[in-house]
Amino acid sequence: MLNDEHLKILYYEQNSAKIFNNTDIKGGVVITYHDREKECGAIQIFTAYPLLNTIIQKVKKRIKSSLSDIVFAPESYKFTKQMYVDCPEILSMTMISKGKEVPLISKGHDYDLTSNIFDKLYNIVFFETKQDTDEVVQIFGRKSNERVCLYIDRRYIAKHPNLDKYKLFFPKANGSGRFGEVMTDSDIGEKGVGHTQTFISIGAFDTREEAKNLQKYLRCKFAKRMMRAFDERFEDFVREILPKNPLKAEYFLPWVADKEMHAGLARVQVLPCEETWYGVTYREDLPRVQAAVADMKAKGVYPKKLWE
Repeated sequence: MLNDEHLKILYYEQNSAKIFNNTDIKGGVVITYHDREKECGAIQIFTAYPLLNTIIQKVKKRIKSSLSDIVFAPESYKFTKQMYVDCPEILSMTMISKGKEVPLISKGHDYDLTSNIFDKLYNIVFFETKQDTDEVVQIFGRKSNERVCLYIDRRYIAKHPNLDKYKLFFPKANGSGRFGEVMTDSDIGEKGVGHTQTFISIGAFDTREEAKNLQKYLRCKFAKRMMRAFDERFEDFVREILPKNPLKAEYFLPWVADKEMHAGLARVQVLPCEETWYGVTYREDLPRVQAAVADMKAKGVYPKKLWE
């Protein structure tokens, strides 16, 4: 839809309750306009922040893939037909729901690992201990409102890109969708572990360290919160700092952080570092930085071919 050249976004409101009383819509409400006679340019990726839009466009030109390529939806894990071949009785089983007898497996969801599938198929195909089968995998989900991992015959789970890889599990219901909010903490999924529709998974890594690195990156409150602060504080910079030195005034990250701290909106932990910081702002800075890099190469701090 966002690749449509004729689509335009007219209005966006992050807080859905302002449009629909007492209604929480993740990500907010957007009003679009489509004109088949006019080309507006494909939106592709929408954000409400001009600064973030410019960053996205610059990054897209330099990368061949993105994090979204390894984000797997709650519905991505599926059962196989083999499960029903071995356990045909499942399709004829019933349960009581809202005072009525209904099929255990809802129509159209024969192959879905629904959020309540553990409660439905516990001790039928899902078990707390390994059974006498050739090979098993584990599925991460919720049973009786508690997070658990249960065993299941590998033949009953369809092939999945990250089943035998390391990944992160996040709850499907995660925050309000407000830009800058901190994500719910994740669980590292080991090799041979999948998930029900209660969760999404991110990653298909060969090592646990890679999954842990992604977890650290996604935990970074500073990056998410500060992106919004950069946008909000730019007018302050133009009003307070730029007039004092129009030719050399710089929009420094520490200045924004300081503003956030004094407003009671952020806390910053300062980590000690014994290394020397080098930066090139003006042409006159370049020889000093070149000499410093050459010295660190000679001492073995940096490799001889730094950019390879």
